Amino acid sequence: MKKIYDLRLPYLVDNFSYLQVSRPKNFINSFNDGRPQNAFLYTLKGKIAYTFLETNQVFIVNEGETFFIPAGVKHTTQYLQENNTVGLLQFDVVKGALPSCLNNSPIFTSENFSSVFRNIWEPNLNNPIYTLTLVSQLLWLANSSTNKISNKFIKLLPVITEIEQHYYENYKINEISKILKMK
Repeated sequence: MKKIYDLRLPYLVDNFSYLQVSRPKNFINSFNDGRPQNAFLYTLKGKIAYTFLETNQVFIVNEGETFFIPAGVKHTTQYLQENNTVGLLQFDVVKGALPSCLNNSPIFTSENFSSVFRNIWEPNLNNPIYTLTLVSQLLWLANSSTNKISNKFIKLLPVITEIEQHYYENYKINEISKILKMK
């Protein structure tokens, strides 16, 4: 009997955009109504403090770290060093809900998050499929870094690892099925 894996995600994202913002030391920006979109924020240079207005929580995000702020969360942003630069990958959730691991606005220090932002290729940013791929990578990394992988997907780990290590190679379905030991 053939086994079928349902890889559909519990959410659908749209309206993605990427921008870089540079600000001087002590510049403060207030989002009294929150951001209109969800945002992964990557500190390319400097150090940035995000203060959530409703809870007074302060998150210090250092160079090379990624932070997530859900849409509508009221906060201020203060740039703490000279010549701060942050990359923002923004998006809307148009169906379903984001992974619960993003509810607490975690700071991600993994090299995997950094590499997504460092490898953004500017000419492709006008291509919505490229930008969707970036958002999907970050959501997958966020979910996989905080949640245990479901047993039904464990069998896919060797293929995911193989693809990550040999990203630019042309794979055929029969090669992937050999890795999975499937017919």
